Amino acid sequence: MPKYKSILSTEPDDEPVSNIEQKIAYFDNFIHQRLQPDLDAACERRDGVFKEIAEYTQLRQNVAVLRARQPAGRPLETRADLGMDFYVTAVVDDCEKIVVDIGLG
Repeated sequence: MPKYKSILSTEPDDEPVSNIEQKIAYFDNFIHQRLQPDLDAACERRDGVFKEIAEYTQLRQNVAVLRARQPAGRPLETRADLGMDFYVTAVVDDCEKIVVDIGLG
């Protein structure tokens, strides 16, 4: 029957110190060379998903406000961003349908 050693045991270890130090170095290297880059990449992907969710949540709120404030059949006057904070006045005749490009092709 195998003998299990308690963490609190005061008996001397069977393994030499150099072998334990090699294992510590191996796992330390594994953590820093393999696991840390994988964790960093996963965190970047997670942050990208959170950013995208925030954008769609804001879009949903904007659409809800637009539908609540804009009477049916009346044109909507708004400002459209052309990029680089350059805005133009836009008139939308029919706000019943809203098209959203979600980037699927």
